[in-house]
Amino acid sequence: MNRSQRRASQFKRGQRWDRNAVLSQPAAALNSIRLAQPYTPDDAARLSVDARLAWHKLTNGSGTMEDFDILAGMINTTYVIAMDANADEIVQDIFDRAMESMATMRARFERIGKFGADAQALAHVPDVLDAIDTLLANITPLQAVDALRRSMQLVEQGHVIRPACFGEAV
Repeated sequence: MNRSQRRASQFKRGQRWDRNAVLSQPAAALNSIRLAQPYTPDDAARLSVDARLAWHKLTNGSGTMEDFDILAGMINTTYVIAMDANADEIVQDIFDRAMESMATMRARFERIGKFGADAQALAHVPDVLDAIDTLLANITPLQAVDALRRSMQLVEQGHVIRPACFGEAV
């Protein structure tokens, strides 16, 4: 027996489990079922808190471009979901005003280098945060991923808020 044969015979002897067994996931079929169920109250609350925390940071001046991107992404994604659900004109108006306010905040950041909210943003963005809470309680993760994908296409076309990951705002 040469050295390579001896090493090959000892290869898996010291293992308690098969390291290749992790590659096959028996519960993978259940992932599609889990993605088709509505968000749990805990998951919806976590996403809502992320958006509200980003808004808080943006309003008190400690916000970063990452916080802006989190909030802009949530607004863009839920905007697509609301428009798919044939939301009435009031909801569409809430989203339009909030997106306009966020664009103004982004322009201010690029001008002076610090985030802050003007009166228009303070009046309109909290309304859209409430709409986000309502939508998150009624959608599935699969719908959210599809809406995120479509919102990225809308960003490229210039119809929704442009996050920093897409470069300079126009």
